[in-house]
Amino acid sequence: IRDKSNYIVTKKGNINQSSRDSYIGSSSAEKRKDILKAQERLRKIEMIEQKRIGKVKEEIIKLEQDRKRKEAVRKQKRKELLERKHKLLMDRKRLEMRKIKRLKEKDQSQSKMPDISLSSNR
Repeated sequence: IRDKSNYIVTKKGNINQSSRDSYIGSSSAEKRKDILKAQERLRKIEMIEQKRIGKVKEEIIKLEQDRKRKEAVRKQKRKELLERKHKLLMDRKRLEMRKIKRLKEKDQSQSKMPDISLSSNR
């Protein structure tokens, strides 16, 4: 970061000694003020950058949580769908077994009973 006279500053002070030497025109109090102002600007910029980084990290965490939540919902729905499919399959098998059992019972009852329709025709 540079101050008013293109003087390079950091948190700890100047970087370029030749730039500092060329900054002779002002009093040392003004120089210190300019350096402090530039350092303060640098601190503010770094704070803003840290906030931006924090917001980006929070956004990444939020997106990751959303992705995990959606994945969990998808897995739960798939599990429920498979359970329903299995239940329907079992119900279908049970109904087929009942149907077969009823047909067998009907056949057995007809074979045991005399044929009434034939005797009535005589």
